[in-house]
Amino acid sequence: MYKSYIDFRCLNRYVSLLEGKGLIKVLGNDPTLYVITEKGREFLRKYQEVKKILG
Repeated sequence: MYKSYIDFRCLNRYVSLLEGKGLIKVLGNDPTLYVITEKGREFLRKYQEVKKILG
């Protein structure tokens, strides 16, 4: 969080959005650990393709 220079409230909004869209999920019972889902990986792949096309 600190290295990203995003304040806590903003970070919570992003995490809620990503979790709500199924792009990340809580790992086990630890609410501070998140992992990317397969849907999240697919999103990143497609995002990279778009970035490459737009150059």
